[in-house]
Amino acid sequence: MKKLFTLMTLFMLTLSTWAAKGDIYELIFNGSNVVRLNGTELEDPSVFFTYNKDKHNFNAKFKDCSYAGIDFTKGLKMEGATLVQWTATAESKVTILQSSWSDNTILFDGEALDINTAELIQGGILYKAIENVPAGTHQLKRGSGETGLFYVRIDYTGEEKVRLADAEITADKDGLVTIAAVPNAKEVRYTTDGTNPTEETGEIYTAPFKVEDGTTIKAIAIGEGNYVNSNITSLLVLVDGITVAAPVINQLNGTVYIKSSTVNSTIEYSLDQQNWQNGDRAFTLSESATVYARAGRANSTTSEVVSAEVKVIAAPTHTEKVYLFYDNPENYTAWMGCNENEMEGNMGTPYADYLMAISGNTSKNWSNGEKIIVPGITFPNLTFDGDSVTSLKVSNGAQNTITLPEGKKAVRITFYSYVNGASTAATAATGWQEVDGVTYDYASVPMTAFTDQFRTEEIADSLDAKGNPATKQVKDIAGNLDVRVFDFNFKEGSITFTNKGTQVCFVAVLEMATEQTEIDQVVTSINEAKTVGRKGVSYNLAGQKVTDAFRGIVIENGKKVMRK
Repeated sequence: MKKLFTLMTLFMLTLSTWAAKGDIYELIFNGSNVVRLNGTELEDPSVFFTYNKDKHNFNAKFKDCSYAGIDFTKGLKMEGATLVQWTATAESKVTILQSSWSDNTILFDGEALDINTAELIQGGILYKAIENVPAGTHQLKRGSGETGLFYVRIDYTGEEKVRLADAEITADKDGLVTIAAVPNAKEVRYTTDGTNPTEETGEIYTAPFKVEDGTTIKAIAIGEGNYVNSNITSLLVLVDGITVAAPVINQLNGTVYIKSSTVNSTIEYSLDQQNWQNGDRAFTLSESATVYARAGRANSTTSEVVSAEVKVIAAPTHTEKVYLFYDNPENYTAWMGCNENEMEGNMGTPYADYLMAISGNTSKNWSNGEKIIVPGITFPNLTFDGDSVTSLKVSNGAQNTITLPEGKKAVRITFYSYVNGASTAATAATGWQEVDGVTYDYASVPMTAFTDQFRTEEIADSLDAKGNPATKQVKDIAGNLDVRVFDFNFKEGSITFTNKGTQVCFVAVLEMATEQTEIDQVVTSINEAKTVGRKGVSYNLAGQKVTDAFRGIVIENGKKVMRK
């Protein structure tokens, strides 16, 4: 009897997530996600609404709109990879409200919404005439350009249908994959190439099959009649007993990134082959060294040890430091405050003539990121929230220009950055694409510091239920920064830098020369740079590829040339 009661309770709970004709779902994007059913907020929105956390960001430039009794002040930024998705169990009518910050389009199930059918309201573009939307899964993605999403309403107009249970995927240690049968499903389809199966794509599952290590299986149960498709399920297949591939050591200006091609492997590195530490993310050395690395994975054979010589230019001596960050309080004495598209130092300080601007694109600007504690850096005479400073959030792909005061010469800039996304973006190519006219292969040494890294911190004067010190999870900014160093040969005039990939937030320290400053030789010999010269491509004395905008000594077609 108890078992029957439990089963009936579960059945009723399941039924409660189904919607019936006349029910209304609302997806509200106003600095956070809120999902309401018939005016009541859902405790578990995932029963209806899903989204990709990696590209799900809110922005205050989407604001000043009121609709459905809501004052919108921070809409969802529709970026290239942003996905908003829901599964309806009945035919419906859909209403979509986007910001009027721009008239760029949003795609509904792959088709651009037609602004000619929309109603313009204060601060918003309202699409109300999307009728007869069939039961099933529906998506909103970015169309042309950047825009903001405020609100989606789904009115059920048809009779309810039942969503199929998800297809359960399992695999044994040898890579044999089994997909369990789904009651009432027409069929189950699967893919092995990472793409999503649909009613028309993917293989129909009939029997267990074997795959190689590192294969991602995705499956979906297909419905018909009174049943709609299930969610897509996924499984990464790991085979026991393999030998992990030897890692590759990449480096850039003293920053090292080590990666093995074996899926889910972990990296260890050492500078003496005695003391090993985790090397799954990029790290920056302060002096030249031999780096040793190996890769491993549970139930597998660890790779061979590989090594690489990492050359680091010594830090310049006797420099003045200029600090780049966002929104200083009133009592700062160094650089910089930020206001939309330009930054300038506190008037009356030695840095008042510095200027930072975004080059050639008035639609892009900066905003504030998380507060950063920069390890080992003291910000003189500055008062902040503890020891932290507010980071700059950089417009993606925009070239930033720092104009130096007349007579001032730069010798180094160090960026302390994090990627404004989740750790699943660790394999994405994100970084500084160009610094002072020199292009860099940020894909080989990507940034691997993220805003989703947390650490446990005790709460002062608080105890938990067991009488132990209470703790909380806080963002690990101080221990989770990507450090990149770029050196200049007493550079005058201006410095540029451009990021590409996922949006980057940073604090930087710009080092300026004094009469006592000394810097290391940039290259060991001019012949070293000449060996990389080839027709149609220019290099600086460090052997790095440079753009046409670069000024100074370059190697063109194997010859030394001075660009003015």
